[in-house]
Amino acid sequence: MTNIASTVSNLLPLKDLHLPAPPGFWPLAWGWWSLLLTMFLTVLTIWLLWRWRKKRLAPKKAAIALLNLERATLTPSGAMEIVRQAALSYYPRSQVAHLSGSKWLDFLDSQINGSLFKPNEREWLQALYEKHAEVNTEALVEQCHHWLTLALPPKRGRRG
Repeated sequence: MTNIASTVSNLLPLKDLHLPAPPGFWPLAWGWWSLLLTMFLTVLTIWLLWRWRKKRLAPKKAAIALLNLERATLTPSGAMEIVRQAALSYYPRSQVAHLSGSKWLDFLDSQINGSLFKPNEREWLQALYEKHAEVNTEALVEQCHHWLTLALPPKRGRRG
């Protein structure tokens, strides 16, 4: 029997086996493309959220920086002017621009949880509308700084 097997193998014109080339890196499979797309979209989303947040907080940071820059020479009326400009950056002009006196202080207190300006209403009205008011300037300026850090940017439902 072995003679028959050897003679049959000699009669058949078989060629040597040639293995195909190993698979290359390129082109990528669809799973890798989806992974790359997911990573790109994630990075893009994070970057867009960072830019949006930076743009949203810019008026607040500018107001706090201006308040801190002039802290030594700042009067309560100057501090309140900075607060008003910052409020106009976040709230509708029709809601903020016409307010003055007690209504302005009520608006400021309505934007934070608690009452910051109303307990000192007499001092604020003296500081804002009298020429030579005897008030604690540093405490009033500190209230403005505190309001800027707490109230801006407005929380949902408080923007009006």
